[in-house]
Amino acid sequence: MAVSDMELEALVGHLFIVGGRMISSASPGAIAMSPPRRAARGRDSDSFFSLISLAPGERQPATFYKSLLDALTETYYNTTGGVTTAMREAIAAASQQVYTFNRVETDFVTVGLACAVLRGSELFVAVVGPARAFLIRGHGPERMPSDFELHEGVLALGAEVEPDIRLYRHHVQPGDFLLLADPSFNRLSDSALSQAASSGQIADLLNNLVGVASPDSACEVIEFVTPLPEEDDEPEPLPRRRRLPALPLLGKIADPSAAPAAAGRARRAEPSGDDAGRKLRQAGSGAAKGLAGAAGGLRVLVERWMPAGTTENPLEQRFKLSVPAQIGIALGVALLTALLTYVVYRMRGDTSQYAQLVREAQSEIEQARDGLGNQAEARPH
Repeated sequence: MAVSDMELEALVGHLFIVGGRMISSASPGAIAMSPPRRAARGRDSDSFFSLISLAPGERQPATFYKSLLDALTETYYNTTGGVTTAMREAIAAASQQVYTFNRVETDFVTVGLACAVLRGSELFVAVVGPARAFLIRGHGPERMPSDFELHEGVLALGAEVEPDIRLYRHHVQPGDFLLLADPSFNRLSDSALSQAASSGQIADLLNNLVGVASPDSACEVIEFVTPLPEEDDEPEPLPRRRRLPALPLLGKIADPSAAPAAAGRARRAEPSGDDAGRKLRQAGSGAAKGLAGAAGGLRVLVERWMPAGTTENPLEQRFKLSVPAQIGIALGVALLTALLTYVVYRMRGDTSQYAQLVREAQSEIEQARDGLGNQAEARPH
């Protein structure tokens, strides 16, 4: 694969120091953005990176940076044409905002901008005003703009209607680093930058920069890497389960959600003996009906399996049983009927006994209430 056809990805790290103290988050003027879902034609493969910095000692709120970054990214990804054309349009939009700000606000700002676009293995860099970009490779770092260009002088973003843009284009390889930095990094030598990136790891580069950076500094570090290979093997689909023929319904199943609500009502109310007996009789009757429904369903199932003489339906022929099996099923039905009869009569007897106990307890309570004036008489009740 040719270098120009190689697809690269970017790993991004940030360094932000304020008053000699490391800030865990990125600078408010830093951004790294992949193509949005809706981008202009030709922008769907461009990754955009940018760092906005102010002159030493100048301060602005985070909203100031956000407004400029929005103007940059929205204009870039909505502009068709070549990369450099879209970058010029985006920088012009941000420059117009700064130009208007400096003519309306009394607090004049000096803005520097370093931005870059990665497309495949091609890197496009643009620098305006007090900002710097460093491309660190095996043979050493390359400064953008060069020291010679800085001696000629640079205009800050928004200083004029037309921004003074310095554009650069490079082919990058895996392991190359790009630093988008504020002007405080101008004092770092080439050897210091090369030593900081000697391990080839972005985390080590950031840690090494902490030791040589100024007390107030910000930079965005980008490492170019090859994309991870995509997984071609798709997981095997789970085997489909064979559907079995449906069995007949064995009676009606009550709604399970009704049980907790009924229990809650029972804890809040205190029924009388007659009400308790009536409810128990209803419960016993419901249980009996449910068991009877189950027996009826079993009867239907048995009748379906039991042979009914000669038939030409092959499905019915399939469910014919032997004589011993038929006798066993008939005995099972008889035993089940006897069991159901015993359960029903037992529940009705328990219900009657419980109702009698409740009535006796209520009678004792009434007698105890009548004897409240005489504790010795009320205590036994």
